[in-house]
Parts: sequence; C-alpha cells; structure tokens
Amino acid sequence: MSDSRSTRHRLKSPLIIDCAIIATISLFTAFLSGAQRWTGFNSPDSEFYASLALFGNDVSDRSIDPAYTWTRLGYIAPVRALVSITDPWIGFAVWRLLLIGMIVGAVYATVRLVSTRQLAVVLALIASLNTMVLSYLGNTYLTGSILAATSLLLATGVWGALGDARRRWLPAAFAGLLSAWLIMLNPYGVLLGVTMWLGLRMVQLASEGPDRWRAVGRDVIVWLGSFAACFGAFLLAGLRIFPGRNWFETYVSWNARLDYSSFIGDRDVWQRDIALLIPV
Repeated sequence: MSDSRSTRHRLKSPLIIDCAIIATISLFTAFLSGAQRWTGFNSPDSEFYASLALFGNDVSDRSIDPAYTWTRLGYIAPVRALVSITDPWIGFAVWRLLLIGMIVGAVYATVRLVSTRQLAVVLALIASLNTMVLSYLGNTYLTGSILAATSLLLATGVWGALGDARRRWLPAAFAGLLSAWLIMLNPYGVLLGVTMWLGLRMVQLASEGPDRWRAVGRDVIVWLGSFAACFGAFLLAGLRIFPGRNWFETYVSWNARLDYSSFIGDRDVWQRDIALLIPV
C-alpha cells in the first residue's frame, strides 16, 4: 500500500515541471552538447529514405520496380510533412529534435514512475547523450525512429503496470498508436516492441483482482481501435505521397523476394555477437 501511495504522489507532481525538464534536456542534447551536427547520410538506405521524404513519388515513379522501401511510411510521411512546410534542413533538424525528445521523455517518465525526479533527470540525460542513440538519430535511417517508438512503447507499458492513469484505457490507446507507427517503420520492430509491452501488461494483471479479464478485454479493444486509426492514417498518407501504390501488395511481394540469409556474413556469428547481451 505504501508503494502504491508513493507512486500516486509522484504522479500528482506538477506536470509542467516534468515537461520543462524534458524539453531542457532535449534542447541541450540537440544544440549545446557538441552533438548538434548530423552524422550524415552515411548509407545508401539513409540517402534513399531522405530522397523519398524530400521528393515522394518523383523518386518512386522513376524506379524500375516498386521497391518495398517506399512503404517505410512511419519515417517518410512525418518527415515529408516537415520538409514540405519549411526548409528541408530545418525539417530534418526538427525531426531529429522530436526523436531526441521522445527518447528523453520515455526514459524520464519511466524512471519518474518509480523513483525521484533527480534520478529521472540523470538517467534521461545519460540516455540522450549515449553515442549509439545520437549516431542513429543523426541520420535518416529508420533505426533512430524505431528507437524512439520502442522507448515510448515501453514507457506506456510501465505506465500501465506501475502507474495510476486517471483513465485506465489511456496506456493501451497510446500503445496502439505507437504499435501502428512501428509497423509502418519496420514490421519486425513491432514484434519486439509489442512482445515487451505485453510482458509489462502481464505484470499489471496480477494486481487487478477479479476484474482482470474485463480489463484485458478493454485494453484489447482500445489497442485495436487506436492501432487501426493510426495505421489507416499512414495508409492515407501513403496514397497521397505515392499515388496508385498499394502498401500491402508492395510489402508482401518484395519481402517474399528477400533472402535474409544474404545479410549474414558469418553463419556462426551468433556464438560471439555482442547483441546477445541485449536479452540479458
């Protein structure tokens, strides 16, 4: 009971203070930390996604085949909106700042739910200055956007499991929106994000008593509704940016042609890959 009361007390702290802290850390990281420059379009994919965001169907209509890369609407659509209403470099810079703010906000909110504001500030600042985060946020490859979306999705999971949302359906609603964004970035990314979110949701089940299955049903309906709304919005954006193209048909047909074993340079790399530390 004491832990529950202390969590509710933390959540009642002035929201304006927390928002100001998140904004301050984000602005410092983006403009004052020495990492304000783009790392550049340092891969063919990052150059291609930037071209699609800048020129839309002027690029895809000149390609020999409707390659699956135009379907990455989770990056292409919002960045195209930004570069269309302002100078392209300003648009890219705003997108980078937004991604930084999402990661800072996700880390800050997650820690703030279970600990002090001081610790949340320290950990959010450390996360935002991580060189891996900054390098992927500094170019137009998908990874930076996936990092931000996954971080926010995990934060909503912690919010639902350990927080005290005034409207209990809100965490599931945000999770549905973020899941749709992830699937429009990379469908494989949504498998990882939703799996972790479900794990956190199972933690909450233990504390919901006899109404737990009603709560699960509510979350499923809310998640599906918000997912469908966001997914549909991206599909409409895709029709506007790339007229006449079918997201489902392009994605299914082109992924069927891919042989992912071609991306494995060493068949036994799993025995020594440092990425295996991530699950641990």
